[in-house]
Amino acid sequence: MAVESEERSIASSVKELVSYHPSVHDCLTSDLLNYSAVADFLKPEVESNLKKKGIRSESIKVALIRLRDELKRETHAILEKRISNIIKNSKLELKNEVIVMTVGIDSFRDRATDVVLALDRSRFMQLTQGVSSATLALDSDLYNDLKGIFAGCDVREVIPDQSAIVMISPKEIMETPGVISYIVSSLSRNGVNITQIMSCHTDTVLIVSRKQALQAYSILENAILGIRQLG
Repeated sequence: MAVESEERSIASSVKELVSYHPSVHDCLTSDLLNYSAVADFLKPEVESNLKKKGIRSESIKVALIRLRDELKRETHAILEKRISNIIKNSKLELKNEVIVMTVGIDSFRDRATDVVLALDRSRFMQLTQGVSSATLALDSDLYNDLKGIFAGCDVREVIPDQSAIVMISPKEIMETPGVISYIVSSLSRNGVNITQIMSCHTDTVLIVSRKQALQAYSILENAILGIRQLG
């Protein structure tokens, strides 16, 4: 009974820790792991998690293999197909000369009407309101108008020289988990930093440095075209 209890504890710990390592999780679900190497990698974390030394790597390896089977049973293949269908039916737009401005929430509320009125003359604007601040991603011309409106206000940060990549997807994106994760992972694996990420209904807006904009666009475009070629 003690052995079974320890195996359950190891399995539970491995499942928790794998969720903290997206790359391990993705390779596990695709059965692309060197299980012995990953078991050795996770061993210190499992021992720390369980507050117990001397846990065998072989026990962790067995837990990984069982977790792989469990994840496969959880309709991973079906979900992957749903994600692929959304990606291949998405379209991209690139907007340059974008500036990101973050202001304190009180300053934003005091001037919200002016911001709304400015929409009529904007090429591009996205707004995200948080608890203590609001972030606007807007074209440089509109920024030049609004910076006067917010002069002397609680402006937290201004990030110039940005670009916006807008991915326009089918409505199924709203009820399909994993699509945003796929996009972000594709970019992060290639060293692209996302300054801001926003969504509006079926549009996913990624703000990146202008220096990385063409690279980011190319990565996502190649993903879309590649999935389309697979059928």
